[in-house]
Amino acid sequence: MRERQAQSASAKGPTRRQWLYCCAAGLFAGTARFAFAKAEAKLAKGAVSYQDHPYGHKHCANCAHYLAAKDPAEPGHCQIVAGRIKAQGYCIVWAEKNPSNSC
Repeated sequence: MRERQAQSASAKGPTRRQWLYCCAAGLFAGTARFAFAKAEAKLAKGAVSYQDHPYGHKHCANCAHYLAAKDPAEPGHCQIVAGRIKAQGYCIVWAEKNPSNSC
């Protein structure tokens, strides 16, 4: 009789404990995956209309997102755009490095 009850219980599906464990594991995995994807995701140069020359006074060297290379002759990096970025380049996500606080 007990074997029949055990078989019918296992045929019903996972126990509450198994179900909660699977939900917690899935939630953790999904959250971790989202965090890593967000940290690594950068936009392609084409998506932001990157160009190797300035747009008026706007260029990567005076952009808030630009990270200069240790050697000034080498291209730097951007916090938003993927790949090597020239200091004299420009794209549509350009943001003034030190905005004036004029009201």
